[in-house]
Amino acid sequence: MQKVLLFKILWRFLYAGLAGLIFVIAFLLFSKWHIHQNTKKQIYTKVESIPYHKVALVLGTSRYVQHHQHNLYFDYRINAACELYFAKKVSYILVSGDNRSAHYNEPKDMQKALMERGVPKEAIILDYAGIHTLDSVIRCKKVFGQERCIIVSQEFHVARALFIANRSQMSCMGYVAKDVPLKYDYKTHAREYFACAKAILAMYVLHTQPKHLGSPVPFPEPVQEKGGA
Repeated sequence: MQKVLLFKILWRFLYAGLAGLIFVIAFLLFSKWHIHQNTKKQIYTKVESIPYHKVALVLGTSRYVQHHQHNLYFDYRINAACELYFAKKVSYILVSGDNRSAHYNEPKDMQKALMERGVPKEAIILDYAGIHTLDSVIRCKKVFGQERCIIVSQEFHVARALFIANRSQMSCMGYVAKDVPLKYDYKTHAREYFACAKAILAMYVLHTQPKHLGSPVPFPEPVQEKGGA
């Protein structure tokens, strides 16, 4: 009798665990699908097609990976931002990233890389508190006063950032940086499912706000003439 009871208890735990696992997997898949379905019309892959915006928001990442090798995500985002600027599709580039210590400064690294490619320093605005994608997007509106911008990153990242922007009553578009081959970094693509689920919860349930919000930072007038639409 005790063995039968124990078996029933174990079966119920197993059933509950399996049901929970199925729910989690379904939610991860749904989150990624929902975000991409709701943002795909806002994403551009050709610089000549995207309309002019005053600001490009470049989402941060580290410049180097292990063994001081170049991070392709970083390089391709910088290239995409330069494409927008030199095509006169934006007047300013807002680089937003993590500045967790004196030895790790994503905005400064992005500024340096942009200047190395010919973008003038006065056209680059630095946001040192873009700890997460949500922080970068919402701070663009609440701190830097920009409700319209072109978000620059790889396509999977742009879609998630646009979803956050849409839910924050912003009017943004996305410009896709060259993607990184899957063999280069499996982990980032796998983590994106969890990042999308986190974004869904943050915007629909938790109403998450940036970790740091400071005084407004005004933007100057455009330093270059805008290009064609």
